Order: sequence, then C-alpha cells, then structure tokens
Amino acid sequence: MTKSIIILTIGLLILIGCQNRSNSNENIDRHSESYIKQRIDSIYSRFNNPTYNQNGRRIIDYSYNYDSAYCSSRYNVLLNQALKLLDDDDILLDYDHWTSSQDPEDFTYEIGGIENITDTTANVILKAKNWGENYTVTLCLFFEKGDWFVDDFIKEYGFKSEKSYLCDFIKKHTGKNN
Repeated sequence: MTKSIIILTIGLLILIGCQNRSNSNENIDRHSESYIKQRIDSIYSRFNNPTYNQNGRRIIDYSYNYDSAYCSSRYNVLLNQALKLLDDDDILLDYDHWTSSQDPEDFTYEIGGIENITDTTANVILKAKNWGENYTVTLCLFFEKGDWFVDDFIKEYGFKSEKSYLCDFIKKHTGKNN
C-alpha cells in the first residue's frame, strides 16, 4: 500500500511539473512585435556581441550553420536544391545574406520595423550599416515548429528576393519551376 502511494505521488509530481513547464511556454506571445524583435536579436547575436583579434578586427564565427538553424525549412529546401546543381564554375551566393554584404566585419543593425504579422508570416526591416554604407534588408519570416525562421532575404536597391533568385537558378539548371 505504501509503495502504491509513493508511486502515485511521484507520478502526480511529474504530471504537475510537466504541466507547469508547458504553461510557462504557452504564456509567451510569439506573434508579438517584442518577441519577434527578441528572436531577430538572438539570431543576429554574433554581430551584437563581437569578439576581436589582436589587430582589432572583428572575428565572425562561420563554423556554425546559421542557415539550417535559423532559416525556414522551405528556404533550406530551395537552397539545398540549388547547391546540388552547382557546376565547378558556378557561384550561388557571393555575399553573406545575413548581412547583405561581402565583408561583414563592420556590420551593425537596428530593427527599423516589424510589419504584416499574421499567423504564419511577418516582415522585419533591418536598418543596416557596414563600412560606412547605410542600407536596409527585409527579412521575411515564416512561423513553423513553434518559432519564427527567416524564409527570405530581400536586399534594397531593387534586388529581388533571394528565394526568387534560387528558384530562377534551379529553373535555369533543370528547366523546371519550383
């Protein structure tokens, strides 16, 4: 009898502990502007908290795969399809799409706005600065797996979206639309 009560008590404590943990996550409004801003700041943390070498140059860690961690599964499918089609002479992206630049060592940003928030999409306008040049990058976000992921990068100066570029690249190499 005592053994049954102990097992029942342990089971009840586990159940209560799981319920409390799930309730704390449910209280986060992941569709609020403040949460989306926090998510973008987290994604871009390697630029917010830089380390420097002995010459005073910013060190950017490229060993971590930010695309697989922070881009949507839809974006990663397109990117991987395009990468598989590369010829020896092809260059898919000749810049860092996270900063929309080739040399991101001086990159800084602030969030200029968060627009068009729906259940599954949102746009974040980054006001960026790199090597004295001011520009904007629009991050198109997609909500999946319980959080926001970058689904497209749109540079200013009339460039089309990166996903459109990837689709065109795939079509050019396969003759098929994506």
